[in-house]
This record gives sequence, C-alpha cells and structure tokens, in this order.
Amino acid sequence: MALPRRTDGHVPGPRCPVRCTVTGALLAVAVLVALTLEIFVFNLPTWQTAFDERPSAQIILGSGVSYGDDGRLVGAEEAEGNEQYVEIRTDSGASIDYLNVTVLPLNAERWATETDHHGQTKSKPDVVSFDVLTAQGNGTTTTWYESTAQSTVSNATDRAGYVHVAARSSAVRLRFHAGADQPLGIDEITVNPRIPFAFNAVRALLVAGILAAMVLLRPGSELYRMRLFDGSRRRCAMLAVPVAVQILLCVVAWQAAGGSDSFRGIQEQSAIGGHDFDWDQYANLADALIHGHTNLSLEVPPELSALENPYDAPSRYDAISAGMTPVYWDHAYYQGKYYSYFGVIPAIIAYMPYQLITGKWLVTSIAVLVFAVIVLVAAMALMVAIARSFFPETASVGATVMMYFLFTMGTFMMCQVTGANFYSVPGLSSMMFTLIGLSLWISAKRPTRSGGVSSTKVFLGSLCMACNLGCRPQFVLACALALPLFWNEIVHKRLLFSKRGLLPTVMAIVPFFLVFLPLLAYNYARFGSFLDFGSNYNLTGFDMTNINRPLRLMLPVAMYYLIQPPSIQGMFPFFSSPGTPLDLWAPNEPAVGGVIMLMPALLAVLLVARLRKREDRTMFAVAISCLVLAAAVVFVDAEMCGYSWRYYLDFTWLLLLPLTFVVFSIDAERKDRDAVSWTPYAKCVMTFLVVSLFVAALAHFGLLFMTSRYYSVMELNPVAYFQVADWFLMM
Repeated sequence: MALPRRTDGHVPGPRCPVRCTVTGALLAVAVLVALTLEIFVFNLPTWQTAFDERPSAQIILGSGVSYGDDGRLVGAEEAEGNEQYVEIRTDSGASIDYLNVTVLPLNAERWATETDHHGQTKSKPDVVSFDVLTAQGNGTTTTWYESTAQSTVSNATDRAGYVHVAARSSAVRLRFHAGADQPLGIDEITVNPRIPFAFNAVRALLVAGILAAMVLLRPGSELYRMRLFDGSRRRCAMLAVPVAVQILLCVVAWQAAGGSDSFRGIQEQSAIGGHDFDWDQYANLADALIHGHTNLSLEVPPELSALENPYDAPSRYDAISAGMTPVYWDHAYYQGKYYSYFGVIPAIIAYMPYQLITGKWLVTSIAVLVFAVIVLVAAMALMVAIARSFFPETASVGATVMMYFLFTMGTFMMCQVTGANFYSVPGLSSMMFTLIGLSLWISAKRPTRSGGVSSTKVFLGSLCMACNLGCRPQFVLACALALPLFWNEIVHKRLLFSKRGLLPTVMAIVPFFLVFLPLLAYNYARFGSFLDFGSNYNLTGFDMTNINRPLRLMLPVAMYYLIQPPSIQGMFPFFSSPGTPLDLWAPNEPAVGGVIMLMPALLAVLLVARLRKREDRTMFAVAISCLVLAAAVVFVDAEMCGYSWRYYLDFTWLLLLPLTFVVFSIDAERKDRDAVSWTPYAKCVMTFLVVSLFVAALAHFGLLFMTSRYYSVMELNPVAYFQVADWFLMM
C-alpha cells in the first residue's frame, strides 16, 4: 500500500514507537525520582529522628534574660557579659540534632480586639529569630561557634518550630536581640523531637512536573516531531496545557503572597516617614471618575499646603513627625489636591465597570491576577501568531511550548503577581495590551482574500498599542515595531500608506487619535498641560520636581538590571539581595540579580544574526529594533526611576521577542520535518535552552520566598512561607 502524501508532496516518515517508549520510560523515571525525593529526601528528618535518643536537658538562661511578671522570658539591654541567650545542654552529653521551639501567640493577644476586612478577628502568626551557637571543646575548654545567619521559627504551622542543628554538640545557645523587657516570644524547647512523616502532594507534584517538563522539552522529545499546523484541533488542545499550567502556578504564587487579603484599604503611619498607603488608589480613581472629578477623594491636611516645598522629603517627614496627617505615599499632590499619576485606562476598563455593576470597589490584588492571567493567554497567542506568519511549515509543538515557558518566565511578571498592589497594575495592563496588539499586527500580515492586510486586525492592534499611553507609557515605544514589521507591506507591496492601502492605513492611524486625544485632555484637566502626566508631583522619597542625577549612574544601574549575579545562599529561601552599591544617590530597591543571570536563555539572543540568512528579513529587522528599544528602555528606567525589580517587565519582553524568532528558526533546522533529527548546532542550542529553563524555574522559586525583597511572602503570608520552609528542614 502506498504511503499517503501531503499536499506539498512530502512523504511523512513512519512514527517511531521506540522514541515514544523512551519518552514514556523517562516520564516514569521522573515520577519515580519525585516519589523517591519526597519519601526519603524531603522526609529525611523523619528517618533521622525515628530512633534518636530523647535525652533530658537543662535550660540555662544568660544574664540578659529573665522572667517577666507574667512568667514569660523577657530580654534586657545587651551589654558586655550580659548576653540574651537561652542555653540547652543535654545531661548525658548526647548530641543535639534537632530542636522544637514553641513560639508564644503574642500577636493573637495583641490583636484580639481588631478585625480585618472580612470582619474576622486578626490572627497574624508570630515570628521569632535568633542566632544559634554550638559548643565545641576537648573536655577542659569550651568554645562557642556562632552561626552566620539567623534561624527563624514561628507558630504559623505545627512544624514551623523545628531547628536543624546537627553540629555534634551537646550544648546549644539561642541568642536573641530583644529590647529591654521585651518578650523573647518562646515557651518550651524540646531536644531531638520525633519529627512525623509528612507526604506533601504539592511538593511531589511540583518536583514531578519540573522533571516531566525537562523530559518533554528535551531535544529528543516527540513534541518536536509534531507540526503545530497540521490541521488537527488536537494541537490547539495541547497548547492549552502549558497555558493552564502557568495560570495555575500564577494563582498559587498570588495566593502564597496573600491573595485577595493583601494590599487592601489604607495602611496608616507606615515605616516610610510616617506616610499613609492607600492601597485602593485605583479604586479611588475610578470612584472619582464616576462622580465627575479627576482628583482623589482623600483628605489633604492644611499643613501640607503650608509647606514651602511639599515635595521635599525631609521637610515632609519633619511635618509628619509634628502631627501632619494623613499624607499619602506615591500620590501626586497638585494645588491642594491628591491625584493618581498612574495610567488611567486600567481604572476605566476594570475598576469603573466593576463598581458600576456591583456597587463595590474592585480589590486591586484581584485586578492584578486577572491582568496576569490575560497576559499568560496573550503570550501563547503571540507565539502562535509568530509561528503561523513566519514558520507555518516548520513550527513544532515542542518549540512553541518551550518558547512559551521561556517568554512567560522571562518577563519576571512574578514580581507583579506576588506584590499585587497598585504598582503592578500599569505594567501588567500594558503588557496585556502589547502582547495582544503585536499578535493582531502579526496576524494582519497574512494576506486576506483581496490580497491585502486585514484592516480589522490592524485597527484592533493599533487600538491596543495606543492604550499603552494610558497604562505604562514606556510600552508606547512598542509602536515603533510597526515600521520594521510592515516594511514589506509599506515599501515593496504598497499595501499601506498608498491609494491601494488607504483603508488599512486609516485603520492603523485612527486608534491613536481615539486614545491619545482623550488622555491628553485628561492631563490638561488635571495639571493644565496636555503633556503633563503628573509623575513629577509624586510624594515620594525625593523631590521629583527638582532632581538632577548624573547620567553616569545609568551605566551601573543598567548593569544591575542586566548582568548582576544573584546572591545565592545554602539555606532556604536560597536567594538574598545582592545589593546595588552606587557612589552617588539614586532611587534604589532591593536587587534580585540581572535578567541574563536569572534567565540564561537570553544569551541566545546573540544568535539573531542568523535571521539575516532568511529570504524574508522582517524578523531580523524586528529583532534588531527590539534590542535597540530594550537598550533605550533600560537606560531611561535607570535614569528616571533608578533600580526596581518590577521594572524588569518594561524591557524583558523586548529581549524575549527576538529570542522567539531565534528558537523557531533553530526549530526549522531539523534535518527531517517529521522526525526529531537535529543538526549538532541546533541540538546544542536547544539543550542549553532546556537547562536555562530549569535554572529560571529554580530562580523564580527562590525569588518568590526571598525575605529581603519588597512585599516578601514572609511579610504577606507567614503561613505559606513556613509551610514551604519546612520542605527543606533536612538542610
């Protein structure tokens, strides 16, 4: 019987049951490894303590610790020879491997009369930190060796009080740093407790999922043999799986960082100079627009207007200390009124409809999650649009899924999702509009029945791109990609900016007028200028109306954005802030590491030169334009905003778009379209990308729980933090 032939004349190769068997076997091994790690590695403390001796021990209090009036341990002012420590010494000389420290519920008592936004009594877990010192000696002398990092225990979970010592020492000191008469926060201490076995399904599934992803995306996977566009709807269903996985992980990370319970209402007298935080700034803006005014309905203290320069931070701090309140942080203050300088479009498309329909204010953390989910879906739409327009015959499911994971993780939108406050709304909404707009523009290039570009898609794409001005203006630079993207249609085919292309030309331009003109009028109504967006009137840590930072700081800050190595530590959460030292002042937040170090796959962008060899050089032109724009955004952010993790979103997508072209072009270099047969060069690059994806996944996990960053999980949701910290008790 003759083999069925494709319409292009290519004879498909027979399916390879051997390779399917190999993939299945590797997946089975991945599951087996995950179960082995779960039972014997993550539960190692159970096996270590199952037969341990539970020795009797004596508790010795340092001279800086005493019992308070309520019988609890309290500290004294530290002085030489007056250390605040609790010493645990076994009577038999047995080694102390683990301790179980019981933490007192001080916060529950402190907040017993306060309620949260649900009307429930507040109950924030207590967290206690201390240094661990172990005794070593030869019987005649004893030397105390101090840990280089603090240990942290809590009453957040039943297992949050365990401390792994394992120093072959029979005496351990826990040294505290409490103020005078302040409770140490601990009650009982158990030596070498029996730690119960705990099979954690989430942990096992996470490990199995990571290993399975590496198996399925390895260069020899069957996914690279599956053509993305083979007329089968099953391919679309397959692409829904990675999208669902990323959405699930996004929701889990969002919930771990407090979910809908975080960033609500007004936080009074914060640690930042006593300013108040209005976490409902966007909802307040929507409410103001509904009621016909552009200023926020927030009380303005008369002392603020009386200040000679209300934007000068030290003067404002002094006035707040003298009783001026409320003063709202990161709000625009202009002529005696508060305004929001953040983009207004999210308030119009999300907050206003929600309030008009429900009569309630939309919770910002929920809005952030919704925007993030749309971004995850739009990212896959962009991958498919690129594959369909530029690689219709060669794009594989494997390359599409690989690039989707690289793209969604490489944007570092996790920073916005886990810090789900009003700072995250403009960036995520702009990312949403940009990805949708680019998808529509790229799809519009495919010839219609009349032989031209799709006017409808051009119009909708331009509308989305124009909306960036009302979200995060940095993304407006993405509009410049229209020129290289439609160069052939403009110059060679004359399908745009010509009599033949009059309709699509009008449809491309009109949306910018429809969006820009109302936004400029909105600026004029607030600040008396069409081009004044109000950011310079921001009440923040420096005077933005009178700031002149030297341009030479742009280079070191750009280095921190791109190539700074992360600070890795050998204990959970494995990442700490590497610091961003500058010899002059600039806005500066805790760093996490450069994007290239956290996502090594970005190095493959250097391969864009290979795109010049293609007959259609549109991708090469777009890729080079993206790199130029990325450099511009990095330096503009470095100059205007300083360093902040959340600004990674501004430029990472401009690096990931050229990477997408590179990955699909390498995917096209398989020797046989219907077989997993790579050239040595292509196989090497794809292997590097798989390893990079694994590194990025580990980095995201560590950064999620890093305690030194703003809005850490430890701060927002201690229960989730200690639940995950328990996974690594064996370390």
